[in-house]
Amino acid sequence: MNGFYPHNHAFLYLRTPNTPEMVQKAEERKFSRQKAVKEARKRIEHLNKVIKSSKTSIKSQKGQLTDLQNPLLIKSKQLQKLREDISYVKGTGIEEDINFHIDRSRDDRGFTFLMIAAQNDDLFTAKICFELGADAYAKSPEGLTAIDFSFFFEHERLTNLILQNGGSLPQKQSEAWNSLQSMTPLSADSSRSWDDALKVAESAALPAETLMESPEKCETDEDKRMNILTSQESSNMDFTCFESRLIDSNISPDQVQRVILLEQKVYNWCMSADPTTRSNFIDVLEGLKPPSVRRPGVNATKIHRRAMVGTTTTFEVLASRFEDVSKEKDAEKDQVVLFSPFVSGEVEGVTSIGVLAWAVAPDSEASLYKTLVANTEFMRHKVALDDRFLEHREGVLQLGKDMHLLDLQSTSIWTTATMDLHILNVDHGDLTSISRPGFSAKKRIVHSEELINKAIFRSSQAEANENEGILASERLDMSSLVSGGAGTGKTLLMIRKVASEEPSRHVLVVTRLPRLVNVIKTAVEEKRDDGVENLSFTTYDDLVQLLARRVVPDDDSHYESFVQFDRIRFDCDDSNISFSREFIDDFLNSKERKEMKSHEIEPLTLWHAIIVIKSNSNCARTKQPLSLDDYLALPISFGLSKTQRELCYDLFLKYEEWRHNGHYWDEMDRVLYVMRHGPTVFRDDKFIPWAARVNRFGEMDLLDDEGTPLYPFFYDVVCADEAQDFTEIDLHLFTKMSASIRSLFLSADVAQSVEVGVNMRATTVNDVFHSLVKNGKHQVKDVLQYIDLLKNHHTNISFIATTSHPGTHAQNLAIGQAVRSILARSFQIPMTRESALIEGDLPKTMMIKKIRDLADASTFQGGNIVFVAPDEKVHELRLQFQALEIHNDVFGVREAKGLEFDACALLGFFGHFEELGSKDEWQNVLRWLSSSSTTTKTSSTGEKVDGLMLTDCDYRLSAPNVSDEAMMLYTALTRARNHLYLIELEGAGKGKKQGKPLAQFAFRRLKDLGLAKPASFIKEGHVEMTPAEHKARGVLYVTQALNMSRNMEPFSNVKGKFMEAMSRFAPEKGNDKDLLDKCEKHLDALTKMHSLMKFAKESFLRGGAYNLEGRFAEVLEFEQMASEFFSQFLCDSFLVTEIHAVRLLIEEVVDGTPYETHFKSICATVKELEQAI
Repeated sequence: MNGFYPHNHAFLYLRTPNTPEMVQKAEERKFSRQKAVKEARKRIEHLNKVIKSSKTSIKSQKGQLTDLQNPLLIKSKQLQKLREDISYVKGTGIEEDINFHIDRSRDDRGFTFLMIAAQNDDLFTAKICFELGADAYAKSPEGLTAIDFSFFFEHERLTNLILQNGGSLPQKQSEAWNSLQSMTPLSADSSRSWDDALKVAESAALPAETLMESPEKCETDEDKRMNILTSQESSNMDFTCFESRLIDSNISPDQVQRVILLEQKVYNWCMSADPTTRSNFIDVLEGLKPPSVRRPGVNATKIHRRAMVGTTTTFEVLASRFEDVSKEKDAEKDQVVLFSPFVSGEVEGVTSIGVLAWAVAPDSEASLYKTLVANTEFMRHKVALDDRFLEHREGVLQLGKDMHLLDLQSTSIWTTATMDLHILNVDHGDLTSISRPGFSAKKRIVHSEELINKAIFRSSQAEANENEGILASERLDMSSLVSGGAGTGKTLLMIRKVASEEPSRHVLVVTRLPRLVNVIKTAVEEKRDDGVENLSFTTYDDLVQLLARRVVPDDDSHYESFVQFDRIRFDCDDSNISFSREFIDDFLNSKERKEMKSHEIEPLTLWHAIIVIKSNSNCARTKQPLSLDDYLALPISFGLSKTQRELCYDLFLKYEEWRHNGHYWDEMDRVLYVMRHGPTVFRDDKFIPWAARVNRFGEMDLLDDEGTPLYPFFYDVVCADEAQDFTEIDLHLFTKMSASIRSLFLSADVAQSVEVGVNMRATTVNDVFHSLVKNGKHQVKDVLQYIDLLKNHHTNISFIATTSHPGTHAQNLAIGQAVRSILARSFQIPMTRESALIEGDLPKTMMIKKIRDLADASTFQGGNIVFVAPDEKVHELRLQFQALEIHNDVFGVREAKGLEFDACALLGFFGHFEELGSKDEWQNVLRWLSSSSTTTKTSSTGEKVDGLMLTDCDYRLSAPNVSDEAMMLYTALTRARNHLYLIELEGAGKGKKQGKPLAQFAFRRLKDLGLAKPASFIKEGHVEMTPAEHKARGVLYVTQALNMSRNMEPFSNVKGKFMEAMSRFAPEKGNDKDLLDKCEKHLDALTKMHSLMKFAKESFLRGGAYNLEGRFAEVLEFEQMASEFFSQFLCDSFLVTEIHAVRLLIEEVVDGTPYETHFKSICATVKELEQAI
């Protein structure tokens, strides 16, 4: 078959192999399809049943849903109502819940959960915050992050957690106090203050620039080279020194002393050199002695180089090698010592002779040092000296007793400094002793500085011997009250007393004047070989502030902080509270002020009355102000009539109301607080000293852990200088701080009581002691001895120390004693029996028409005269002087206290007294100076003066203000050493309508009494000041400005005084850039200190206390300001007071707050650095 037929498949299939198997498979597939069909039908039937059941269920559920619609509607309405209630309660917070984010949810201060956890060191919460996505860099409104809090409060674990989650350390915080760690405290030897600067300023004139040159240039320059001597030249010349250089070598040993002067760097090198090198150096110096006194075995020193330096006069500079240091040649053989023979000016009949070692240096630098010596000698100011030198050979340096040498390392006219020299007294064996451990050589100071020191510490050897005799006769089992007028040496005696105390005894020295504290401390340190470890020197204000902070009331509600900004002073700037302005002028009404005027109660009189009411001896017992009855019962010596006292007490109650409402405090409040809440010695009514309580009653809590008196409350001895400036309760406090009523040492002059409102009476100290012993076995005479100083020891050296003048003399003392007799007669202030050491010119009186007359050279020539004026007149006078280009200094009485001037003019005192309404009283007391009766007589004696009968002059009740005026005048008069002038304006006061002005009357009385003589012009001998005088005056201006600052005078006045000081240091005047820079730095420190105080007051002070809650950002800013202040000014000995004040401010602000721990270690570090100075 050839065709293909597609329909014959079956045929073809059937004919293929394995046909039976294929049929079987087909059958199986057919069966399977049938089975599947059957199962599908069953599923369909099942689904139909499910559908039918579902329809039935849906129908049922629709019915149920219909039944639920009403309940759901009710529930929906209830839920809506609940949401509305929640929204009402939460307010806008409902949106936070809806849009919650861990960093967006904040408290009312803007702090996140993480920030709050960081503040509270809550590590668990902080971890949850990060788990919820907290951002470590989320900021508060002030820009603070969580780590700012944790790092500040030193929460280390939390800080690390924040760092692990992306945070970083706050840079400013972490670096704030880094500078403190690297600071090194100044040693006591290198520390200086403005008081020290005054001594430097009074020295020789500042030199010009000293040029430094390379050693190679000096060695090759023929004019500068220090020639090397040949062996023959060295052998042919006699280079021995000491008496060998004198023409008469057989001079009496009592007239000379052998001395070696070592320049500071030479001394330091010698003390640190190895024993062999030092021994060879000593042999060089020993070999310069004449053979007769040279140590056996030491050969004459060989001179290697020699040069002559100088212009009009010349001296040798010699160089000697250190030879035979070792057998081998080494670098030490090239070392030379450069020196010059010298002879000093005669001081008290004794001349020093010897050698001055300029330097120890390599031989290759010998010419350089010779050039430096020549240059500094040329640049040194040369002044006419009154020295007497023993006759000597050529080549000897004449070292005047007031002559400064210049530091060889000085580099410019601005930084040239005097050379520090150490003295080795050869006759006393110092040349041998220098090798012994612990040896310390004395520094050389010029003669004028020695005299200035004597003016401060001991005016003469006679006075020193006299003081030694006084202390030797002092009974050690009694307290002492040293009395004496100005210049009798009260402070000097106290210095000797403190310096002589056993090293183991704890001594407190307290006075009101910061400057006086420094003077006493410095003097005691110089006199004590065993240090001052157990001596505490402090101002009264610092002492009581420390006591108030250390006492712990039994009841926390009695705690008081005594914020310094709320302190009441009689008058001050806005940094404190002014009694005269804010209470008298603003708080009292016009009726009360009129009543004061009608009863002749001045604001100062009321201030004094308030002080008496709150500080009388009875207050120390009751710990409360006096009652009205107690105040009225006070003796007549307290002044004021019964009516006046009643008015003062009524106003005192108003004052206490004003003070309490304003959260203010005065000095008496702070002392009473200490007395109420201090240790048992203070609290108990009956006085039992701390030592007796420990020894008899076992009150061991009055000692510290080492068994010493508990600081700062107790001491073995308490010494109070210028005690007339303390109140009765202050003296009680000092007594209770001492080991017994027999261990006080007080010095006072009641006539110099110029502390505002504080008037020590003649019987004040006696009354205090009587109140303490009246219930015991003893009387005051058994426990208190009186020491009267009779001689006036004012020095005869002026502040400038360039010219000698006659010392404070009988004529100046006489006019002061006349005023003192007024105080004695009219106010029962005791006289002193002072005697002057020398005679002098009478004080001069001069009337002028206007202040501008002082700018007229035909009337006034006295550039060196210092004016002293009533405190109330000083500011106006300074402005007038400035406008008239009168460059003399003007001091107020209070700021001049403790200072002395060679020439002093009192300006406008009697005119001021007349303005105050005291003309009649002053005329009367001045007439009484002619009375032949004793000073105890005050009623009429029938005597006539100027044709008028003397009238009653007991003014304790009728005119107590005259006492203040007379004390002011006495203090001013006693500021003059030599030349004293009294100048008054013709038109001053109110004399035109009431007869002759008080000033004219007073001057005529002083003339008639032979106490003063009139003058029509004043001529002190020169008008222009020398550069040294300008510098000295500039330093005085700075000390004046600092006193103004500490007395809280307006800062603009303080700044103005600093600017005046700067002008004195400028090149055209004092020419002293070091002092100029130091002055600018001090003003900068005061400015920043005031900014800190202002910031603390405005940021933290609330209701009379510091409140730091919620002010973390301000605390950080305060910390930053403080750290910058300390970084800039810490470890500067001139700024110790300012550093101290800022540290106390910080401690006061953070005391009792969560920030206290953070600042505690910082303040401790500052205090350590501060005290090391």
